[in-house]
Amino acid sequence: MEKSEKAKQLGALRKYRKKVQTGVPQKRQREKTHMMNTIKKYQKGFSDKLDFLDRDQKPVARSFKGGTKGQKMKKGLNAKRRCKSQKFGFCGKKKGSKWNTRESYDGSFRAKTAHGKGLKRPVKKGSNKRPGKRTREKMKSRAH
Repeated sequence: MEKSEKAKQLGALRKYRKKVQTGVPQKRQREKTHMMNTIKKYQKGFSDKLDFLDRDQKPVARSFKGGTKGQKMKKGLNAKRRCKSQKFGFCGKKKGSKWNTRESYDGSFRAKTAHGKGLKRPVKKGSNKRPGKRTREKMKSRAH
């Protein structure tokens, strides 16, 4: 009887140990993901608190009613976008230099004349033309 009781106790202890061994890494993983999420929120400007750097803090259960969308609406643009706009300027309307407007059309450039498709120099009729075959033969016969 004593041996069977001891065997049962050992089995129960073994099960408990196994449960604890699997639970510890899971707990660490949960804490790590919570820490990473809070760091991301801080980087993106959703949170101004640096309390998450304290090791003692336990992960807080969050409610899905007041999620990140509500915070984003209050803040406006996120911190990354604000920083880039400050560094490179606001990317608003471009200058529109390639627009086909009346002013650009009335300018000095004309594609037809520039690429030789338009007006050419007028050729004088009859002056530089080569005479036909019969006329050349007649002229040849007169010369001999």
